[in-house]
Amino acid sequence: MSRRVALPVVTAAYLAIVAWATLGPVPWDAVGYEAPFGVLTPSIWFERSTWAIGSPFEFTANIVMFVPIGVLFALIAGPRKWLGALAAAGTASLAIELVQIPLADRISDPRDLLANTGGAVIGIALVGLGRLVRLAWHAMNRSADRARVAR
Repeated sequence: MSRRVALPVVTAAYLAIVAWATLGPVPWDAVGYEAPFGVLTPSIWFERSTWAIGSPFEFTANIVMFVPIGVLFALIAGPRKWLGALAAAGTASLAIELVQIPLADRISDPRDLLANTGGAVIGIALVGLGRLVRLAWHAMNRSADRARVAR
């Protein structure tokens, strides 16, 4: 499968997972915000307040969830259209927050929009950094080749 086909397929699959995680049924007590799999993990890892709206853990989880979206959107958009990738990621985050408003077991929070977009920025920056490293690597190899030819 070519990159041109695989990248959109992987992106669609990851977006489906994010949609399920953010819009699907809540796997823990929506009122108390208990941790998923709390029975299987030590309570010190997941206290009731860990998953509370606005907690540092929940904010960080939103950032981490959107880093791959930033990476995938940046790879699809290409090196000169990173702003479009950021706009698409921000739009996806906004859509999630708007769809959560009427859902009884979900809470739309503007901080999620900030965290998600921040995660996408990190992902886009990672792709940009990867491109810079690759360009520097190729430039060093060309210089070494020229030095060998000149000898």
